Amino acid sequence: MGSSQVSALVELGAWQGGMALFLSFQCHIRGISFATVDVNLEQFQCRQQCEDLGARLFAIDLLSASGPAALREVLEPMRRPLALFCDNGNKRQEWRSFLPLLAEWGFIAVHDWGHEFTQDYVTGPVEPVLLRECESVSSLTRFFRVCGDRC
Repeated sequence: MGSSQVSALVELGAWQGGMALFLSFQCHIRGISFATVDVNLEQFQCRQQCEDLGARLFAIDLLSASGPAALREVLEPMRRPLALFCDNGNKRQEWRSFLPLLAEWGFIAVHDWGHEFTQDYVTGPVEPVLLRECESVSSLTRFFRVCGDRC
């Protein structure tokens, strides 16, 4: 977030909210809009803290047939450039379904790199961002810029 011009961040898959709270705080101090999406917000343990930091929470079944359309409604009013943080139950499906929703020069990040998602699953018009930094600290997250035909 600090090295790019991201205006909004959407986390896909909130579970109990630990990462959402961290991202809410990071976005709050940087003036970035933040939203998190999960099918079951009943298990979300830090709702009030996230909302106090300006986060918006959405209950959407991202892996359902209506998931992409519902997420599109969340994304449309958000400022650009936009970043998606994929950390839901099926990262390959998230990548395939939601990468097309990002406008050129948006960003997509995938968590659990090397476990649930690898370079073999990276498709589409993207280029890695902060790759050397991620590898040097054995980060479980990888970042990509959506670059359209400019890759």
